[in-house]
Amino acid sequence: MKLAKITEEFAAKLDAKIAALYKAMIITAITSTLTIILGVGAINATVFTGMLAALDKGEELGTMYTKLGQRMLEQDAQFNRMMLKQREDFARMEAKLEAHIAEEKAERARQQSQRAPRR
Repeated sequence: MKLAKITEEFAAKLDAKIAALYKAMIITAITSTLTIILGVGAINATVFTGMLAALDKGEELGTMYTKLGQRMLEQDAQFNRMMLKQREDFARMEAKLEAHIAEEKAERARQQSQRAPRR
């Protein structure tokens, strides 16, 4: 009888230890699964945040390039207007100079004709 009692106690202790080990395995499995799920979620959140930041930066760059292109077109138009005005001013000055030279030539010719001896 003593042996049966010892065997029963041993079996009860063994069952308790196996139950505790089974409980620890289940808790470890659940914890590991949650860690993996939360880790993947954190990685996804990090990648998503990075992608959003890149998208925002890209939109900012696109806006900046658009504004820069518009500004360049405006400056190009302004430069063309300035060049056209300078050409017009130069043509006007050239015409005045040619008229002045023609007047000078006519005046010299008139003066020479007056100095020339009459026959």
